[in-house]
Amino acid sequence: MFYSMPSRAVIVALWLLCCPALSAAETLTFRDVLAAGLKNAFDRQIGEQNLLAAEAAVDEARAEYYPQLSLRYGQEYVHVYDKYNSVVSVGGTVYSDSASKYKNSFYLSSQYTLFDFGRRKLGVDYAKQQTRIVELQLKQQHLELSRTLLELYTRALKLQKQITVQQQVMQGQKRVFRLAEQLQQAGRYGRQDVGAAALALAEAGVRFEDLQMEYRSTVADLSFYLQQQFNPEGLHFAELLLPEEDSPPPEIPESFPEVLILQQQIEKKRTELAITERTFRPQLTLSSSFGMYGSDDNSYRDSVHELSKRDASISLAITMPLFDGFENRAKKRRLGHELASLKLEKNKKMAELQNEYRKVRMSYQSLQTLAPERRDFDRLVRQQTGDLSRLSQQQMTDQVTLEWQRIEYAQKQLTTDLQWVDYTSAAMLLSLLNEAGS
Repeated sequence: MFYSMPSRAVIVALWLLCCPALSAAETLTFRDVLAAGLKNAFDRQIGEQNLLAAEAAVDEARAEYYPQLSLRYGQEYVHVYDKYNSVVSVGGTVYSDSASKYKNSFYLSSQYTLFDFGRRKLGVDYAKQQTRIVELQLKQQHLELSRTLLELYTRALKLQKQITVQQQVMQGQKRVFRLAEQLQQAGRYGRQDVGAAALALAEAGVRFEDLQMEYRSTVADLSFYLQQQFNPEGLHFAELLLPEEDSPPPEIPESFPEVLILQQQIEKKRTELAITERTFRPQLTLSSSFGMYGSDDNSYRDSVHELSKRDASISLAITMPLFDGFENRAKKRRLGHELASLKLEKNKKMAELQNEYRKVRMSYQSLQTLAPERRDFDRLVRQQTGDLSRLSQQQMTDQVTLEWQRIEYAQKQLTTDLQWVDYTSAAMLLSLLNEAGS
């Protein structure tokens, strides 16, 4: 069924008059939202797991400092076609024997790098630098999540105020529409005047529905970050409070996570380049082994029990790569370009942060200078609203004009309230930036 605009407006207005106002059964403060978001957000949990993985990578790199031990057991049947062939193998282990038989070997070996021109130390440093990067990324996620939650909270708070005022506007326009119908019956209003009142009521109803939809969407976004379900109709957002301290962000944001991450990436790339430069340096390795061997001409079981032969060895080796098809040379060139790119990215990020924080500070200072004027304007609006109430009681003005003036003053009051929300939000954002840069 389709309704005309005046009929739709009347239905919406009657529904509002019959329904209770938004319930304040559950009150949220920004402190509550921030604490829950930082605790439950997926990004924070993912960042913590990445940090644990990076710390494990440090232990993985330190394993290069320990000797490598291996144990091997081999068994096979070897058929010798040439009886004068005295060299055979068992499970990869070579020893002398010239008969076809079942053979077994038990082999224990160890290897330890004595000297490698600091490549192991650089590997550990590389892993530690990655851990530091993940720590800074976690701090950066903390800041970004805090900013996102502040934006959502500010939007929800402003929508809450707009919905409350829009509800008052609809109620006022409902009264204007009824008065217009009465004045039409008295012959003082024409059909066009009644239609204009109905159209204004319909537009107010559509605006109210749009605000409600945007409000529910914002609450849903907060529910996602907080991992909690909220009933939008039973939720009340408390006013943002000004932070206790008011200090500007640093002029050069070298201590902010984004800049520090790039600096650590630069150091990490330098370490990678140093490791590459040591690739063609010799490596001194100490190796040792102990072997047990057994064999039998006819029985596999007897060959297992005949592990009577023994040998042991110890060796000192120097290994030095000679040619790799110029791979190492190309890698050093690539790392050099990547290092230069990271330095440029750091300079760019610092310039972006300086510009961003400068704009945030300017916005906050601009709103701060308007605070006294806002208080004066707020006082005047409240005074005019009170005067309208007294005039209404004394019946000294036209009722239609009175309702329109009430609507106008409510909207002006909303404007100053929204400015105050922007002011406190900017102050809170500065506080978050100061905390991140400390």
